[in-house]
Amino acid sequence: MDLKQIEIIYRQLIAIREETPPATDKVSTTHDSSVWENYNSIVDTLTSQSEKDYSKFKIEPRSNHTGQGHTFYWVEINTFRQKMGSLISTLHTEYFSDKQNPYEKNTQPLINQSFSQTTNIEILMHTVLQINEQLVKKEQEYPADSTEKNFILKVKDVLKNVKSVNEAILIILQIAQSVKLPIEKIIEIF
Repeated sequence: MDLKQIEIIYRQLIAIREETPPATDKVSTTHDSSVWENYNSIVDTLTSQSEKDYSKFKIEPRSNHTGQGHTFYWVEINTFRQKMGSLISTLHTEYFSDKQNPYEKNTQPLINQSFSQTTNIEILMHTVLQINEQLVKKEQEYPADSTEKNFILKVKDVLKNVKSVNEAILIILQIAQSVKLPIEKIIEIF
């Protein structure tokens, strides 16, 4: 079991859930298969990294068959968010109970918010620098026309403009998805 890799996955899940807006009504759905396929791939990777079975947290899309032989698949946004939230809570309990629960309200007094914002900026700068250093190291390992090199160059270019660690993680995942880089390769690069 590699706790560092599990923490990376844990943070990815938190970022994805935060960027997935709550449904506007009880039956809001998405037909974009990449949403549940990406999430299910993360669950599979988590299962292999942790050697525990997390498949009960996977999303099974619903289907509708048309009279013309076509099948449409979809997931309900609330179901997606609930499954992901349950997995995040489970991982928090199993591995990260010594850290703040991502779903607890922060009751930090207003006086400390300025300090907190400064600290967050420092953390962001430090994280972006670490990611950039790692990308510079790994960039030399891949041929110029490889998917990995393309991914690294795109991430390096976009990192300059991120405003939060969660945004950085989300952008990394979006770029990986756009260049069709599997999560195993992302983990290998980082």
